[in-house]
Amino acid sequence: MASVAFPLEKSSYFQFWEAEHRALMEHKWYLSERAGRDVGESYAGWNWIVKGHRARWMAARASGLA
Repeated sequence: MASVAFPLEKSSYFQFWEAEHRALMEHKWYLSERAGRDVGESYAGWNWIVKGHRARWMAARASGLA
């Protein structure tokens, strides 16, 4: 009996993760441009969460704005 593989790219979890990662990379780019150097993904992630950017992004996404 053949097994049918579920494409990961079609899962809602993967699509959410991909959108969140894309938003984080945009935030990293903004911080790096402002600093004049690459700030790194770890710092950008920390900044994105602690400064409330992630919460605002999730709220906008839930309301259909993002």
